Amino acid sequence: METVQARTHTAVLAYALAAESVPDRFQTPVSAGIEELVARVAGGDAGVYTDVQAAFEGAEDVASAAAEIADADRETFQRLYDEAGN
Repeated sequence: METVQARTHTAVLAYALAAESVPDRFQTPVSAGIEELVARVAGGDAGVYTDVQAAFEGAEDVASAAAEIADADRETFQRLYDEAGN
């Protein structure tokens, strides 16, 4: 459970740091859902999230997966996409 929290917080905060401001009319259901998660996590107590990150593993796994996706060619991206859906 705790590792799931650390991974989730990492992914949400990484998205928030990497995302660009997008007008509401260009939001998709997926991006709107992620924005809601960002608001929930970033609107909380930073100390709580800091404690979770310090105490539990998982952040490195998210960073590694993001790097693999970023470096993927079309074939590799398709494989990773399929893996994520299963």
